[in-house]
Amino acid sequence: MLDLEKTDHQYYFDASEKEGFATWQDFKKFRGNDLKPWDEVMLVRYDYEEWGLELHFVGQRKGYTWTAVIEKVEEKDIPDINEFLKNAWAYLQDLWKEISLDNDINYSVENHVQK
Repeated sequence: MLDLEKTDHQYYFDASEKEGFATWQDFKKFRGNDLKPWDEVMLVRYDYEEWGLELHFVGQRKGYTWTAVIEKVEEKDIPDINEFLKNAWAYLQDLWKEISLDNDINYSVENHVQK
């Protein structure tokens, strides 16, 4: 059984460009086998369901959106995917470090999201 958590987002991500990859290994090859985040194109969201994995990126300079669709995720890929996602999360946290929520014990998404 895979230990990558399935996602449950309220909205879908509609990217201006999508590129398909048959496997995680194909995506890694495209990236040059590097699991660190790209500096100019940041991962802002991922969707993982039984149909595969979608990685949603936003270009920092021009604001374009791009989604990598990975059709097949295998058990052996999970450690790499988790490392990739954790690296991307650390990068995003560093971008927002000036307003870190670590000290805000009263923070709740429901109180800070406009509906």
